[in-house]
Amino acid sequence: MSATIDLTPDELLDQGRELAIQTAGKSMEAHYAAYERTGDFGERGAADAARLRMEKLIKERRPEFVAKLEVERGLA
Repeated sequence: MSATIDLTPDELLDQGRELAIQTAGKSMEAHYAAYERTGDFGERGAADAARLRMEKLIKERRPEFVAKLEVERGLA
């Protein structure tokens, strides 16, 4: 027997976006750490690019999803 998950297309997009935000954040942290360790400005540029990508994804969150996050985190 297989389990089914009932998600709307918007919920699937939300999950994908959140995964992309997490991935960009981890990339940013890794590149900043490498920059601090080596002083390599290429690493700094990669960190900044990952940060900008993460910020763009955050701004693209659906208002309904943001409201849900606020409730889950006790901010609403």
